[in-house]
Amino acid sequence: MTGRMWGAFLTGAAIGVGVTLALTSDKAEEFRNELQDQAEDRINQWRRKGRRSIAHVQDIVEKSGDTISRVVDTTQSALDAISSKL
Repeated sequence: MTGRMWGAFLTGAAIGVGVTLALTSDKAEEFRNELQDQAEDRINQWRRKGRRSIAHVQDIVEKSGDTISRVVDTTQSALDAISSKL
């Protein structure tokens, strides 16, 4: 190859590299943004599920507390009835 051919080859290669970098940097940024959006969506889903789970557990604890209170009251009434007969 002559000097001119090398020059044309290097010029073409430089242009190709420049175009590739220009296109891929936009694509890479687009890809990163898409990944970030997907990650944020997933985190928000987990947060919503966590909040629902916490609310569900709180509801169960509240209902359990009511049931335990009724059992204690019933037991106390039964013990009072038995002790009054003794």
